[in-house]
Amino acid sequence: MLDPERLNDTVEEIHEEPMAGFGDQNRLVRRNDDSVRAVMVNGNVAWRGGTPADDLGTARRYGRFLPLGG
Repeated sequence: MLDPERLNDTVEEIHEEPMAGFGDQNRLVRRNDDSVRAVMVNGNVAWRGGTPADDLGTARRYGRFLPLGG
């Protein structure tokens, strides 16, 4: 769910976030937690208020990884 009143140029800012399972490797992300109130995956709230769901990345209810060519 997107809050268009809070959507601004901060989405162009680049931030680094750790990548779980990859040691000290970071990933580059562009985000604006104020404008994105929630993210739903497969009908389940995966992210709300800048915080991931406790079971995101472990629960199967969000779907599964589809490998290339699979």
